[in-house]
Amino acid sequence: MVKNIFISIMLLSWGVLLSCSKDRFPFDRTNLTYEGKLIYNDEFRINGLYYHYFYQDGIMYQDRVWITYFYIDGTYCRYDVHSSDFLNLPVGDFIDIPNGIRKRPYCWGVYIIEGNTIKVQTYNPSRGKKFKVEENWATIQNDTTIHFFKRILPDKTEVALDEMLYFRNTLLKPDSTNVLMKYKRNLSAF
Repeated sequence: MVKNIFISIMLLSWGVLLSCSKDRFPFDRTNLTYEGKLIYNDEFRINGLYYHYFYQDGIMYQDRVWITYFYIDGTYCRYDVHSSDFLNLPVGDFIDIPNGIRKRPYCWGVYIIEGNTIKVQTYNPSRGKKFKVEENWATIQNDTTIHFFKRILPDKTEVALDEMLYFRNTLLKPDSTNVLMKYKRNLSAF
């Protein structure tokens, strides 16, 4: 009897621990198959940031600018800022990554380069579901211009993109510490 109660308590405790762990890590890191595989050979510049304006019918849309950082270790970060923050940025300065962005798995990812194609794996920010990996592919136009042309959604649906990213040199880049790095060891079991 005591043995059965002990086993029941252990199973219940184990179940609670597993359910808490899954809630704390709402993304599956094991699907980032490009992690640690980047071989960088100066195909495009990474000593700064890339930016992309939202345009609709020739007019800047929502007054936002996408900022993208590529790091030498294969880490990728993308988020948007108010266009005035970008336009008023002194030459050589960078836009720091806000703490809130560092905690969002869908703002981070990993990338590899195959020929003149950059393949980025990041998380699709679908609401109410576990974040799943999507891919975004870009062509390196030259060392300062990248054209994102395709998105592969978690269900393998392909969506055409037409986003030109332009390089802006910065003297420094923000630290790339993010939620994926924070839970790197812990997520290997999930």
